[in-house]
Amino acid sequence: MLTTAKLNKIDELVQKLSNEKNEWMSLAIAIDLSDEILKVMLPDNADWRQKLSIDAQNTGSLPTPLSLDTFKNQKQVKWFKEHPESSSARSAFKLFFAEDCAVESNFFWFSESATKQRIATATEYSKNWEDSELTRKPEYKVGIDFFLTPDTNSLLLVLSNHQKLRVLELHGHLSNTQKLIFKDKLDGAAAYTGVENGVQLEFEPQRTIHTTLWNALQLKEVNKQFYNYIAGHFTELVNMLQASGKRLEDAKQFSSRLLGRLLFVWFLRRMDIINENIGYFDTDDLSATEYYENKLKILFFKTLNTEINDRINGDLVTPYLNGGLFEAKENDFENEILEFPDDYFKRLYEHFDEFNFTTDESSADYELIAVDPEMLGQVFESLLASQIDENDKNERNNTGSFYTPREIVGYMVKETLRQYLYSKMDSATHKGIDELLDLSDSQWLERKGTSSADVWGVNSKKVSSEIKVALDNFRVLDPAVGSGAFPMGMLQQLLKTYERIEKSFDPYKLKLSIIENNIFGIDLQSMAVEIARLRAWLSVIVDEKDISNIKPLPNLEFKFIAANSLIKLEDGQTDLFVDPDFDLKLQELRDKYFNARTPRTKKEYQKRYYKLTLGQGDIFEDERTHQLKSFDPFKNRMSAEFFDPHVMFGINSGFDAVIGNPPYIHFEKMSKADRENYKKKHKKYGFETYAARGDIYTLFYEKGVQLLKNGGILSFITSNKWMRAGYGQKLRNYFVEKTNPISLIDLGSGIFESATVDTNILVLQKSENIHELKAITLENDSLENMSDYIRQHNIPIDYKIGESWSILNEIEQSIKQKIEAVGTPLKDWDIK
Repeated sequence: MLTTAKLNKIDELVQKLSNEKNEWMSLAIAIDLSDEILKVMLPDNADWRQKLSIDAQNTGSLPTPLSLDTFKNQKQVKWFKEHPESSSARSAFKLFFAEDCAVESNFFWFSESATKQRIATATEYSKNWEDSELTRKPEYKVGIDFFLTPDTNSLLLVLSNHQKLRVLELHGHLSNTQKLIFKDKLDGAAAYTGVENGVQLEFEPQRTIHTTLWNALQLKEVNKQFYNYIAGHFTELVNMLQASGKRLEDAKQFSSRLLGRLLFVWFLRRMDIINENIGYFDTDDLSATEYYENKLKILFFKTLNTEINDRINGDLVTPYLNGGLFEAKENDFENEILEFPDDYFKRLYEHFDEFNFTTDESSADYELIAVDPEMLGQVFESLLASQIDENDKNERNNTGSFYTPREIVGYMVKETLRQYLYSKMDSATHKGIDELLDLSDSQWLERKGTSSADVWGVNSKKVSSEIKVALDNFRVLDPAVGSGAFPMGMLQQLLKTYERIEKSFDPYKLKLSIIENNIFGIDLQSMAVEIARLRAWLSVIVDEKDISNIKPLPNLEFKFIAANSLIKLEDGQTDLFVDPDFDLKLQELRDKYFNARTPRTKKEYQKRYYKLTLGQGDIFEDERTHQLKSFDPFKNRMSAEFFDPHVMFGINSGFDAVIGNPPYIHFEKMSKADRENYKKKHKKYGFETYAARGDIYTLFYEKGVQLLKNGGILSFITSNKWMRAGYGQKLRNYFVEKTNPISLIDLGSGIFESATVDTNILVLQKSENIHELKAITLENDSLENMSDYIRQHNIPIDYKIGESWSILNEIEQSIKQKIEAVGTPLKDWDIK
């Protein structure tokens, strides 16, 4: 049993590791810490514990090294620090191995950056039970790996499962969440023997031990607890502001923005970017109102949003960030003194301190058990969609929005990029594209190491160059962006793909380029757009490793926009005196504004924008003019009443991909005004698929196709009712006649924790229909290995005009074909 004393010992070692300056002492502490963690997991076996104790005592000498044969090639040997007592040995060695134990452990210390690729590769140096189906045999053990970070301040506990990693980072001190994981989940996790009634069960004890360890490191539980805290503070502040006379929407935007800014700052603190000597976070002897007025307003508006030479508080260390995040908005009430709940910030910070914050972003293949930038999207999107509107109705029902699980996002962005690259490259390269996207990090490194001159099976240099050009020119839009899950997922996928084909790789500069050129987002909710921008800013800044080189953040007013995606811009009257160079001037202004780095130049470009666009007004105040006036990219208080990619993004030829999770709202459940609007104007808006008793996501499908270039790719996750329901017939016919469906995955229910809606993923191309759609019904337990499962089990399905779509397995298809071959189809029976 894990006693308080044992847990305190682990906490003390974590603190010692974080504070130790001597790297060789840090190595000894890290091994001691790893041993203590293993003792928590292992049963009370005297022989095993003695072995662990001997290893811990001998950290001044070299424990049993991993054989150099373990390394895939000589380049990988240089990844690891030389051990101080043996210049020929590397700090990568067996920490624990006992023949009669189902668990083994390795310890690694990288000499350079501990990249995800390197960590993934190192976990495969020892063949473990969980690596693949081939190793799920009694002779293979469950692997637990430890990584000391190159700066020696943190220890990573890493578990793997079919090349996917879950990571627990120990740094500073044990957070409350980590203490709970040790006490409730990891304590005795490897104690199971797999023997029942004297019989050794198949796949045991490895299966149970690995499942227990893997489930112990689920980010989902951390997310839930963190969300509950944020939601509580959000609601408390909204109610206080409303009670003081603020509009509900302004109260929500202010509260969401304040929490977003503070969380952003918490990540900056994790990077040692904020000057702690100023006392920005000292709440003692101040009321919450005084603290906000005297500390946070100074930090936000007079420090992070003010160039160093213009500051009045003497902070010459904290960088100027710009970007709009810390720019006072209209409903920031900068010149008012706001009333806050008692001890609001003290309580909020105490809750922040219960969690481990990390700047290392998780992905579907690398999940860090901490509050990371990606988690903020989940938290805020759940927060936005769970609010009550002024009519006491749940806004989730009004917006139809649900946060898409990371595994789904990861699958969809990868498949979208795959189909796009297929369309741009010769079919001879498609196998290479599959490897580029699908191989695990360790498999890719091995692939390059064994055949670096010819990765593609053709002219490798030429193909890599063509791939890079295709990636550079890729333009993807999420028309219901929410908190930015899909654009950020695509950012990570593009980054990973570039890294595999580029010889020199700067993630900071590359992220800036991707955000500027490749990804775009729209949402009807202004609050959601602010969070999407925050996610993009945070994603950029966490990759700047040199704190002295922190640059002001980009301006995202022309990248993530609050607008109604479904309403097109009216043609309207045209001014006879329109500047023929208007488009060129506007695009030049957008480009310059993205990179404007001072308040003065930003304001200057804003003035030029207003002068340029307001001067283009029509002679008459028609509907088009009214719509254009509703779009103000610099004021995010209201959403624009239309969407036009040319006016807002400078894109004329369409997007290469449209991706997302559009809202699910039955027209019958909309407000009367909105319902009547779509009923009367759907033809005017250009929709063929509207059905009065249908759902708005059908219009998003059609709009998504309209926004694509010829040959472009659409990938949506939506309710699957369109496949069979009467209201989906127009949409099904539209897919048959206007698009080429590529793949269809029926996910069933249970994908979204907050909804029981049955869902599907559809990937299609805006091209001639060649009727080669492959489909599958996905089992819930296949979610973690979606790509592999889908690739192995998908089958072709047939579909025709006027018919519902059904996904049948091979046996069901065979029966259907036999019935149709010899009998009359059910739909043709004369039941009268």
